[in-house]
Amino acid sequence: MSFILDGTTLEDPNDFSQEKVVTGDYLTTMGGGIRRAIRAKKNVYKLGWNQLTLTQYNTLVTKYNLNTTLTFVNSDLSINTTVHIDMDNRRILPGFPDYLSSVSITLREI
Repeated sequence: MSFILDGTTLEDPNDFSQEKVVTGDYLTTMGGGIRRAIRAKKNVYKLGWNQLTLTQYNTLVTKYNLNTTLTFVNSDLSINTTVHIDMDNRRILPGFPDYLSSVSITLREI
């Protein structure tokens, strides 16, 4: 599967999930019925890697440091959307020559 973030093809993640987020709530009407007042339905994508090289990790940090929206594409899953990126703390795997990193990113659809 090919994950592309702002024109850069990412290393295949070890973990990928897609979560549906609904903005809104359920309302009880005066007659006792329940209505959904949905304002928006968005996706949150989570990608995680167990062993990224320093170069691969730095690519993610560069995207994160842009502090702007990014395009996220995966044609296999019919994803082509604009997202904000959040990054978890980096975990460095000791004893490896290139300081392999374990890290996760969260992409929130705007």
